[in-house]
Amino acid sequence: MQLNGVNGPANVTRSSQIQSPQSGGSEKNSLQGAKNEAQAKDTVDISQEKTLRAAETARNEKAATDGIRHELVNRVRAEIMAGTYDTDEKMDIALARLLGEIEGR
Repeated sequence: MQLNGVNGPANVTRSSQIQSPQSGGSEKNSLQGAKNEAQAKDTVDISQEKTLRAAETARNEKAATDGIRHELVNRVRAEIMAGTYDTDEKMDIALARLLGEIEGR
């Protein structure tokens, strides 16, 4: 049985050429043209100020997600430097906890 150039299910008597939607160009050429066009449009201009600002933003974002409470750390450091961090009450609590660990409570 022969239908439109096909003999049976496995034989093709005539081949057809597939054309790209663009007239007169091959697929390879159209892909290369699209790539060249994309490369021509993609440009980046980064100033030193923008780079520094981006680095600071990245540090701030990391600080916000790293679990460290930087405000508290800075406050405690300032209190230690000023000599106001260690109080009698804090020392009593620390000593009671230490004794409790030694006694096995």
